[in-house]
Amino acid sequence: MAIMTRILRLWKADIHGVMDQLEDKELLLKQYLREMESSLDEKENRVQSITASLKRIENAHNQCALEIEKLEKDLELALRKENDEIARLLIRKQRSQQVYLQEMQRQQQDLDQDRTSLLECLKEQRLQYETMRAKTEAYCRDAEMRKQNDSFSNTHNSLVGGRIDDNEIELELMRRKEAMSGEANYE
Repeated sequence: MAIMTRILRLWKADIHGVMDQLEDKELLLKQYLREMESSLDEKENRVQSITASLKRIENAHNQCALEIEKLEKDLELALRKENDEIARLLIRKQRSQQVYLQEMQRQQQDLDQDRTSLLECLKEQRLQYETMRAKTEAYCRDAEMRKQNDSFSNTHNSLVGGRIDDNEIELELMRRKEAMSGEANYE
């Protein structure tokens, strides 16, 4: 059984080694950056949504406060006119509006807290994203330089041809001697 486990472990190691060779680190880094951008966009959209909700609540809050003021004026008038039936109805409406106003204030506080924590998280993740982007760009530049250096080395080695043949050297030596002896005859 131990032999099978070891064989299985070797097989898995080989598969992982092959996968590591197939993966292009530049492509993976760029994919991670795209995923981070997508996550940042989602959070920014959520912040915008919360901000819009806060504006709607603020508008409703203002409307409700105006309605409470109006009901208060009407209640004062009903009390001056000693119309208890209308006064009771106005008090009921006013209390209802006050409960609604308190609920909106609670929602506003909750949303404001959510927005604040989300903005902090977003700020931190933007910093991480910018750091990762800078590192990725540096890695890609280094990889490109390595490719160019490897290409230059391969081109240089193929042009030099590796080892120079002794016969070629002898032939070049004879040509130069002959050229020099021809020049000496002209002088």
